[in-house]
Amino acid sequence: MKSVLKVLSIVLFVSIVSCKGKEKVVEKTTFDFVLVEAVTNKLAVVKLIKEKTGLGLKESKEIMDDAPKIVKSGISKEEAEKLKQAFEAVGAKVEIK
Repeated sequence: MKSVLKVLSIVLFVSIVSCKGKEKVVEKTTFDFVLVEAVTNKLAVVKLIKEKTGLGLKESKEIMDDAPKIVKSGISKEEAEKLKQAFEAVGAKVEIK
């Protein structure tokens, strides 16, 4: 009887240990690009929002005025990085979430 319990406890331990190693790591594939603040050249930021989103001038200005605000959502990491470089070049503070 003791040997059966030892075997069962060993089997249980091995199955628990093997399950822990198989945790799935989910990597984020889509990101949101957020304008935190237009620091220096607000006109250039509005123009850039308009250019990158296809929105009108009024909507682009509203995004800048309502910052922090999502400019684009569901985009790839590469696209988000390109947007970040462009916006920081005109004096905006941005985040990728």
